[in-house]
Amino acid sequence: MVDWDQSVTWQDLEARLEVTTNPRHRQMLQVVIDHGKAEAIDDVDGHYLVTNRTVIFWPFDESGALVGEDSYASSDITDIQRVPDAELPDAYRAMLDAIKEPAGR
Repeated sequence: MVDWDQSVTWQDLEARLEVTTNPRHRQMLQVVIDHGKAEAIDDVDGHYLVTNRTVIFWPFDESGALVGEDSYASSDITDIQRVPDAELPDAYRAMLDAIKEPAGR
């Protein structure tokens, strides 16, 4: 396994952000920095809690028939929390155990 400092992913971008004046370029650089930091997790085999907001719109016609669906979602990629194994819900652990078992056994 390669051992490297994940912070190098965004260090150069933070330096670039400091000297960038264009608001659109600053926004894009910040998104890439946030994304890199969000991917720098401590334990790749761990379990993490990420909060998402989702809204779904279902339009209906006059007769009540569903005629479409629109959905929108967002999340804060800087707000990721490690969940200790002891705090994982039983149903989630059972699902993981079922995935680990080969089919038909």
